[in-house]
Amino acid sequence: MTSEQLRAFLQVAREGRVSTAAKGLGLSQSGLSRQLQALEAEVGARLLVRTPSGAVLTDAGERFLPHATRALEAMASGRAELERLAGTPRGPVVLGVLPTVGAFLA
Repeated sequence: MTSEQLRAFLQVAREGRVSTAAKGLGLSQSGLSRQLQALEAEVGARLLVRTPSGAVLTDAGERFLPHATRALEAMASGRAELERLAGTPRGPVVLGVLPTVGAFLA
C-alpha cells in the first residue's frame, strides 16, 4: 500500500468521480484506476463501485476511509517531525517589513 494509492482513494471518495479525482491529482483516468485496483487487491476488498453517475464507496470503502485518512496524516506528521529534527524547515516564508526597508529589499 502506497501513499499514492491512499491519496487516489481519498480523492475519489471526496470528489465522487474518478475523472474529476484524476484531474485533481494530475493523473490520467486509467492511471488513477490502476492505483485504485492495486489498493483494492492489496486490502482484499472492493472499496468503490463505479456507476454512470460517479463512484460510490462500498461498505468496505466506508470503513477503510478513516483509516486511510489517518495513515496519510501520520505519514505527513512523521515527515514533518523528521524535518524538524534535521533542522530543515519547509514551506512558505512570510516577512513583514516596514515600507522603507521593503524598498531596499525589492
